Amino acid sequence: MFRLQLDRVGTVWQRLHIEPPAGRVLSIAGTNGKGSCALFCEALLRASGYKVGTTLSPHLSRFNERIRVDGLEATDQMICEGMAAVEAVRGDVPLSYFEHAILAALVCFDTGGVDTWVLEVGLGGRLDAVNIVDADLAIISSIGLEHTAWLGDTLDAIGTEKAGILRAKQPLVCGSPDMPNSVLARAHRLACPLYMPGRDFGFERSDDGIHFCGEVSGTNCRLESSVMPRIALENAAAATMACVRLVHPQVISSEAFQSACREAFNPGRLEQFHAGGMDIVLDLAHNPSAAHFLRRQIDHQMTSARTRAICGFLADKDVEGIVRELKDCIDHWLFVDTPGARGRGAHEVAVLAKAVLADALYETHHSLESAFHAVKGVSCASDRLLVFGSFATVGQARKLLKNSQQ
Repeated sequence: MFRLQLDRVGTVWQRLHIEPPAGRVLSIAGTNGKGSCALFCEALLRASGYKVGTTLSPHLSRFNERIRVDGLEATDQMICEGMAAVEAVRGDVPLSYFEHAILAALVCFDTGGVDTWVLEVGLGGRLDAVNIVDADLAIISSIGLEHTAWLGDTLDAIGTEKAGILRAKQPLVCGSPDMPNSVLARAHRLACPLYMPGRDFGFERSDDGIHFCGEVSGTNCRLESSVMPRIALENAAAATMACVRLVHPQVISSEAFQSACREAFNPGRLEQFHAGGMDIVLDLAHNPSAAHFLRRQIDHQMTSARTRAICGFLADKDVEGIVRELKDCIDHWLFVDTPGARGRGAHEVAVLAKAVLADALYETHHSLESAFHAVKGVSCASDRLLVFGSFATVGQARKLLKNSQQ
């Protein structure tokens, strides 16, 4: 097992001799919402005339999702050439899967001629491979308890790891007003200009759509869109503030903002389908804070006679905490096996969940196909179905639903 550190990947990074774009590197850390922030930043910056390279982590269905060059997934050829470039200079330095992937992405950005980098952190921040690059601006989308074996078992400890992406005197945009003291204290020590939602920026709703309002260095920025964002509003707001601060308020237009609201999309995050007469929502809620967020979103967006849920989780996830957040809005639970070395069986999930669910209706299935078939047999047109949990579960469900629509 590789220990988390930056010396190995940093050594190979220096050997590649890649120069980041001056003044336009944005790093994004957080427990939830960082991928949506990254994709909204990408869309808004591209609509404003920049050529953007974006890293995402992890991927939902295929590795290519991790590396995006000017709004498109990197091709197999680009990725292979990037990996080969890393291998050519690596020598005897061992690299983890994630370290090799990040370095290959940066090679793709270099050869692809992008002028702006948007880098999503995979795990933590301080010791994540992304942190070999000095960010000109950081977003911390949210802080919750996850990966406690690696990051610590308190919000302050996890905040310390996430805030490791901050650089002296470079701005920090927070996606949530509830940041641990460790994040705020590090920002203060490094003299980072701090932008908080509700205080320095935010959205206003009107009959005409939404309005972004923010202030940068005494300049008021107001952007309008008649189109609602396709990602959660708090993530879109943080991403917009970051882009306005990274480039300049006058560079980001309402036309670009509306384009981003229309185009930015994060697969598997509050993604909606209609199949078998039911409304279906896919979401990668795999920790209690993400489950709480999912609960708020579905309460606002949808109503139905009954809500059923298909879910599967990895072995290190807080099943009781996740189920507790959603138990009052789900009538029928279907737990499925999660494949892979870190997967957890449906029966084990059910045993953990039962302590929270009491007498709620639940059942177990060895496959998603079986669970979908069971739901189809008992549901009516007014029902809704949530499919959530691990990337493996949601990714497979998305593939099944897309195939059924072809």
